[in-house]
Amino acid sequence: MCIFVALDFDGVITKLEVDWNEVKSKVSELLGYKVDSLFEILLKTWNTPLYREISRLIESYELKAIEKARPHDYIRYVLDEFSRKVSGIFLVTMQSLNVINIFLDRYELKGYFTRILTRDDFPCKKMQIQYIIDNLGIESSRLYLIDDLPRNCEICLELGCKCILIGKESDKFLCAQNLLDALNLIIRYLEDVC
Repeated sequence: MCIFVALDFDGVITKLEVDWNEVKSKVSELLGYKVDSLFEILLKTWNTPLYREISRLIESYELKAIEKARPHDYIRYVLDEFSRKVSGIFLVTMQSLNVINIFLDRYELKGYFTRILTRDDFPCKKMQIQYIIDNLGIESSRLYLIDDLPRNCEICLELGCKCILIGKESDKFLCAQNLLDALNLIIRYLEDVC
């Protein structure tokens, strides 16, 4: 086993049905000006009381969505396979730790993860991935990010990691329709390299 995987949560493990436009509207009301990007406002307010207030507001919507969320097909099979074939599985998400714990506990998935990094720890995916590389002693070229957002895959490449984009087409990244397809791509890589 010579690689590690970092999985996104919403869009990879499950799908949270959150009306993000409504969330942006509520955050805009809180701040008193129009917010176009939750990503940008979280970065801008990181490590402040305002960040925590915004995060709690976002979490209120996530908590409603997590009640209806179900794991994507084959998730337990994929996590079992990753557990046997890779050196560690990280969960890197912009959801709150509370929301993640509710879901992982409900579906008994928490034990699969070497480390869980959330919005409570870092305001962006780049800082989460950088933390894994810097603080856990993992070579960036040995880390695969599996995510459904091209922006996060771009960041991954900048940091020297490999990435698999889920559910979308791209000329820049390895692409997979779902997590099961991503597993098969990684298995092929392992057979060729490790």
